[in-house]
Amino acid sequence: MSKRSNNKVQVVHDEVENHVEEAVVAVVEKKSRKVVEKISMTAAQEEGYKELLTKSAKIRFLASHAFSRGSIAEHLGIRYQHVRNVLETPLKRVVEV
Repeated sequence: MSKRSNNKVQVVHDEVENHVEEAVVAVVEKKSRKVVEKISMTAAQEEGYKELLTKSAKIRFLASHAFSRGSIAEHLGIRYQHVRNVLETPLKRVVEV
């Protein structure tokens, strides 16, 4: 290859490399943006929530008040998969109060 065509190849290579780096950064930024609602409860809900002992009970309580799985996970500081597993698994026994 001549020097001139070699320079063109290098310029094209650099442009492609820069474009790929920008695309990777854009994908990372897109994945890292979370849209999670903030959980806010009334005083009565807060009181009932404080009485719950297990994470599973808290997850079911928050889900019954129409909070999303993502916001429940964020609020409790646990993984989304844990919330999903709790909500998808049926209760083994029901305790009546």
